[in-house]
Amino acid sequence: MNTVMDFDRPTRVIMHFREDELRSAKTGVRLVHYQVTIDPDPSWYDPERRFIRFNHQDNSEVHGWVPIDSVVIDSLLATLEGEEWRPVKRPDFQEGESAVREALGN
Repeated sequence: MNTVMDFDRPTRVIMHFREDELRSAKTGVRLVHYQVTIDPDPSWYDPERRFIRFNHQDNSEVHGWVPIDSVVIDSLLATLEGEEWRPVKRPDFQEGESAVREALGN
């Protein structure tokens, strides 16, 4: 079962891959972090909600379909409000919480 976070609007985050975290712990190689946009639009998820799609058009540094269980969110940066990105702070956010979104609203 996925550990997930629910975003109600496009949100920019800093994330890393869980597999890279494990590899980094074993080898001592620096863990690489990426900025991506997580969008609640159902078209960004596969029908079983196991994968999320990241896209370069929204300035994401990751591109393509990624297993949700692989995504570890390290920091929330901003949300899209209308046409404007605004910094976000969420007191309920737990750093290192895995994955992206639980439900697509149906």
